[in-house]
Amino acid sequence: MNIEGFFSKEYIQQVLASFEEVQRTGQSKLEIPLLHKDGSLVDVLMKGVRMPDGNVIIYSQDKTEINRAQRTLQQERDNALRISNVDGAFNITLGLDGLIQKINQMGCDTLGHPKEDIIGKNWFDNYLCAEDIEFVKGVYADMMAGKVKPHLIVTNPIRGKNGEIRTILWRNAIVEDEMGNITGTLGSGIDITERERHKESLRNSLEGIFYLISAITEVRDPYTAGHQRRVAHFAKEIGVEMGLNEDLLEQIYYGGLVHDIGKISIPSEILSSPGKLSPLQRPLVQTHAKVGYEIISVVKELPWEIDLIVLQHHERMDGSGYPQGLFGDEILLPARVIGVADVVEAMTSHRPYRPALGLDVTKEEIIQGRNTKYDPIVVDACLRILDNGFDFKKMQSL
Repeated sequence: MNIEGFFSKEYIQQVLASFEEVQRTGQSKLEIPLLHKDGSLVDVLMKGVRMPDGNVIIYSQDKTEINRAQRTLQQERDNALRISNVDGAFNITLGLDGLIQKINQMGCDTLGHPKEDIIGKNWFDNYLCAEDIEFVKGVYADMMAGKVKPHLIVTNPIRGKNGEIRTILWRNAIVEDEMGNITGTLGSGIDITERERHKESLRNSLEGIFYLISAITEVRDPYTAGHQRRVAHFAKEIGVEMGLNEDLLEQIYYGGLVHDIGKISIPSEILSSPGKLSPLQRPLVQTHAKVGYEIISVVKELPWEIDLIVLQHHERMDGSGYPQGLFGDEILLPARVIGVADVVEAMTSHRPYRPALGLDVTKEEIIQGRNTKYDPIVVDACLRILDNGFDFKKMQSL
């Protein structure tokens, strides 16, 4: 049987060209439909090798199921992109090299260009902000090489229509071929620019409110003027040293700014007393955590649990704190950080009944309380800051 018995007429020239290639170069490869005896077409990958004696060996691999699976997968991806035009998401598929392979209409609208002007362009070079390009490229390359796990949810700014910067919240998935090899990523993004602007406006308003509350507290307790601001700043430094995310750092900072707001309920003569608290006065002063919680919980617009942070900042890991006697992880992490910062700031500052106790005594206190009163991870981060020469004079000026 000649080759016309194996291939449809429209493919004969491709087959002959493949034979010529193997004679010329020693090898050839051609993916082509093969005629089955029942008249159907079977997708095969034909490979040819020229032997030393000049004869040619042709062998083939049935790719029907592989190609069918690839077509099905492609249809599913295309359907996902079409569906995403309805749900308002910005969907984009990138290859290993960062080139844009697919994008839906919402993506085109956000970028301000028709699809034909976007497909094939490098995503990083053309649509990320200049200061982010090299870093994101490096992370993406490591993801494609399997060196790091994919960032399934990430927020980053992009350059949209007319160069406008838009903030996109991405949900990413790794794309693999039928052999499990990574071929790129599929990202689904939501434009949260307006939400972020509103959040920033709310943050600015809240910061003003918190500073006002802090100032009111200090009027009642002039001997600790600036205490809450110093605790807020130092607690945030500890949080940064711990590697906490931005959301937790904000909770720590704003919680620190108002952690003693409940002291406005304590008589000023007790707050400014030149001596140590009496056994009768101490329980009264300890009510400030609960009172502070009740004051802050009235503000329903707060994006964080600042009221609970205020309530818990005197709780201790072994349950010896107040007002609830919580243990360990029952205490919110921001409250644990503020608790250590509060102790450090108080011991290194002058009080009407004693001078500042000094850094050595302060460090000994938190070391002694590590794992019992204070979170060990928080203590270790605090000690690293102190050992690196934290500028207490600068903090005292706050």
